[in-house]
Amino acid sequence: MDRQTFLTHYNLHQYPDEHLTPFRFPDPAKAAVLVALRETDDQLEVILTRRAAHLRTHANQISFPGGKIDSGETVQEAAVREAWEEIRLSPDFIELRGELPSFQTISGFELFPVIGFVDPKATFEPQEDEVAEILVVPFQHFLAHESHYTHNYKHGSHQYDLHFYPYKHYLIWGATAAVLHQLVLQVTKHDRYHPKLITL
Repeated sequence: MDRQTFLTHYNLHQYPDEHLTPFRFPDPAKAAVLVALRETDDQLEVILTRRAAHLRTHANQISFPGGKIDSGETVQEAAVREAWEEIRLSPDFIELRGELPSFQTISGFELFPVIGFVDPKATFEPQEDEVAEILVVPFQHFLAHESHYTHNYKHGSHQYDLHFYPYKHYLIWGATAAVLHQLVLQVTKHDRYHPKLITL
């Protein structure tokens, strides 16, 4: 899928009417992530990170650049700032094009995904205190139904679908996979997209 096809579908289709998780915390911490897309040879790529191993939370997990929203910041400002702090992606090379619906995570955050297109001329540099590795994954990988697995997970009295996208020797799951799932639903209009159910 190229950039223009993505934007056409994204702008025409309504947000999927589904709740990614059942969690509703009274005063969740707010965080923003940058869903960074880059077009190379007429195909979109998703820019992800592998978090550093020494971090106290979500160590080694695959994630979008992102973090807590500072006081006075907008969602978009936070997403762009975090991308600079984590992978030295300059704001000058980011074109923001929209957002996906926010949702609450099991860890107590309300997550705000911001969609941005990255200039192909942009460079990246992982900041070792937060990021161990930068991954560039073809967006087509997430569009393929055989790449997507779900597991119905129970946490306390709540049940919800936990999403997984294996890629090479990586496993993309949790909130990152949930955002990717939401994005795929947005640009495929809910059809021809059926993940496989797995039992853990």
